[in-house]
Amino acid sequence: MHSLQSLWFETTWIAIDLETTGKYPLDAEICEMAAVKWRGGQVLETFQSLIKPTMRMSDEVIAIHKITNEMVEGAPTLAEKLGEFHRFIGDGFVLAHHAPFDMGFLAWEFEKACLVLPSAPAFCTSLLSRHLNANVSNHRLATLAEHFGIDAGAAHRALDDAKTCLGVGLKYFEKLGREAKVSDILGIQTTHLPWSRFSIETLMGMTSSCCSGPSSSGTISRAKSGNESTAITENKKSRRILFIAPVLWLRRQTDVEPPRPDPLCR
Repeated sequence: MHSLQSLWFETTWIAIDLETTGKYPLDAEICEMAAVKWRGGQVLETFQSLIKPTMRMSDEVIAIHKITNEMVEGAPTLAEKLGEFHRFIGDGFVLAHHAPFDMGFLAWEFEKACLVLPSAPAFCTSLLSRHLNANVSNHRLATLAEHFGIDAGAAHRALDDAKTCLGVGLKYFEKLGREAKVSDILGIQTTHLPWSRFSIETLMGMTSSCCSGPSSSGTISRAKSGNESTAITENKKSRRILFIAPVLWLRRQTDVEPPRPDPLCR
């Protein structure tokens, strides 16, 4: 099901996108999630849901995705939709634009809900674009959609962005020919993106190696309540360090500048 030796055209791909209330998983929340499932030349299923955050969204973030507090007032909570989304993305390879951003949010929420992180590595259309396309001024999703003549729909809305991400990904896959394997695409991406890289245990270890000296404003700690739930100290600087850790790791893995974890750049 998740074989890297499968032909990409015969493989299930799930393009995903999240809209959030801010930049950092522990500071912000998911307010919309969507996914598009594709295999063999056709879209099989789609998933989309607004999510009601626990806190009101600021005018600044509303200006980005145009999702208002009134729009999410009657929406389900993340707890009501997370398991369904987890199942939806579980039978294929996840594809996202600036994948570490989405993986950072989802891995944190999956672990809090005691859901197993996906076993297959994820793929990033931004990273693929940097290796396959020198004919664009930048590798933002909107730029690539215009380059390929893809109807991007409403920018910064999860389902339209997921569809656009899929369209961009397929354009790059087709460059390789239909006899190319998933492993060939991973080789071009060069950066391996396993979900385990975004687990709390891994990120805490990376934070220790990336940051020297104690934080002047607090520390990151892990505590267990019940079986698997994770608690981290309420400290903004530490929370941001925890999220930025995978980006620092990504920078070490490739000589290509990784995408910044900023929704404005998506």
